[in-house]
Amino acid sequence: GDGRPGNALYRDGRIAALLDWEIASIGLPAFDLAYLIWSAEVLSEANNVPRLAGLPTREETIACYERMAGAPIDFAYGEMFALTRLSVMNIIGGAQAKDNAYFDRFIRQNAIIDALDARLNG
Repeated sequence: GDGRPGNALYRDGRIAALLDWEIASIGLPAFDLAYLIWSAEVLSEANNVPRLAGLPTREETIACYERMAGAPIDFAYGEMFALTRLSVMNIIGGAQAKDNAYFDRFIRQNAIIDALDARLNG
C-alpha cells in the first residue's frame, strides 16, 4: 500500500524488491487480507477517487482468498485488528501534521476510524 522509491530495493538499475516494514508482523492471514481490502478503500477516499473499476468486491476478495488458502478465514477478527492498526497509524500521522485540514480529513472524517467505531459501538 505504499509503493514509492523509498520502499524499493534496486539491482542493476531495476527494482529487485519492494519493502514496507513499518507495520510488518507475524500474524493471522486475515490481518493481511483485511489490510489489503481496507487499504484500497482508504487510498480511494484519500485521493477523492472512486475505487478502480474491475477490482473484486470485498466479498469476492474474501471468497477468492479462502478458495486459494483451502480453508475459511476468520475475517471479522482480522478486520478488527486491521482497522485498529490502521486507525492508530492515521492518528499518529494526523498528530504529526502541521496542517489542521489534514488532521480533520484523516482523523475526524476517516473511513477506517468510522468503520472501527461502528464495529465497536454498533
